[in-house]
Amino acid sequence: MRTKRITMIMTILFIGIVTACTSIIRQPDDDEKRMYFFGRGEGKNVLEAEKNARLDVEYQISSYIFTVVDSTSTLIIESNTVKGNIVDNSESFSVFLQTYTRTILEGVKRVKTRRGKSSKGNVEVQSLFEVFRANVDKVSDYIQKEMEALSRNYTSQISMQDSSELETIHKYLGIISALNPFERLRVNYYSPTGPVNLYSYLTAQIEILRNRVNNQGRPFPVPGPTITEQLSWLQINAESNGYYLIEIRNNTSIAPQVVSIPAGRRNVTITLLGSGAPRTVSLSADGSLFTVSSGITLVLDSNITLQGRSNNNSPLVVINNGGNLIMNQGSGITGNSDSGVHVNMGGMFTMYGGSIFENKGSDGSRSKVSVKLSASGA
Repeated sequence: MRTKRITMIMTILFIGIVTACTSIIRQPDDDEKRMYFFGRGEGKNVLEAEKNARLDVEYQISSYIFTVVDSTSTLIIESNTVKGNIVDNSESFSVFLQTYTRTILEGVKRVKTRRGKSSKGNVEVQSLFEVFRANVDKVSDYIQKEMEALSRNYTSQISMQDSSELETIHKYLGIISALNPFERLRVNYYSPTGPVNLYSYLTAQIEILRNRVNNQGRPFPVPGPTITEQLSWLQINAESNGYYLIEIRNNTSIAPQVVSIPAGRRNVTITLLGSGAPRTVSLSADGSLFTVSSGITLVLDSNITLQGRSNNNSPLVVINNGGNLIMNQGSGITGNSDSGVHVNMGGMFTMYGGSIFENKGSDGSRSKVSVKLSASGA
């Protein structure tokens, strides 16, 4: 049911934004019940051209529905400059669906068709269509009721107290992930002082709670089902002086990863911890499993082992200038054919415990750790 609702809501957004600037002729009759749309189409024959003219009208009607429902096109276009980035222009607006306007389009009736110019076997057709405005108003009312229902539901969820900041953060992240771009614009949180945009409110609250967790010296659990997605999340969201935790719950195999954070951020600590039992993160392709970038401290904590490849041509872990690797008791680095850890100039590697074993140098020697002092830091 929710999938169907989201599908319907998404329709008007994409169509409303991408509609070409074709003129809409609206000539309501005396009682404002009819509207007229002028469409243009081309094709190899009259039937194909007329079909394309009708599609042109459908675009226009969908665009009109969008303007009736909410005049948010300016906010959407300028969203990348708005704090909180309520809607990312790259997400979901590329989806084309017609479920939302299907009922209205079934009531569209052609009034007049005129054949236009033709060239090289192609013919242009111009058609005039009519639609009852009452059908458009019904869609507007339906969307408004849906948004109000979601606002009440999420307000109720937020009002339920959680036992810890971490649980509250997880709940808020879950709500945000459930909102599609249109809902991010339209759904509110009914605060004691009045309604506020739900997405903006939750984004601000998560930041406040995250700072509390960091100030208490407890790590923030990175969201995401896999380690690669969690590292991608950190590349966008990691804050300066932040302390983040990635719990490895199962043995996993991943491609080489560059551990990085947003430009301008620094002093970020990322801890890998095996959850419940010893866990292994193995390398699925040649390269360095982790390349630690500047401003990052990667901590290998208990129950976590990094597994290399027997025919690899790169160190298993590379620490670049400004990066830091810490190994604690219960961690390990093993099974790589081109050394376990490689420290470039300006990097730092500290072992408080753990073990580095069964790694070979590129010359076949039993090299465990290599240090490269290069001015480039490469």
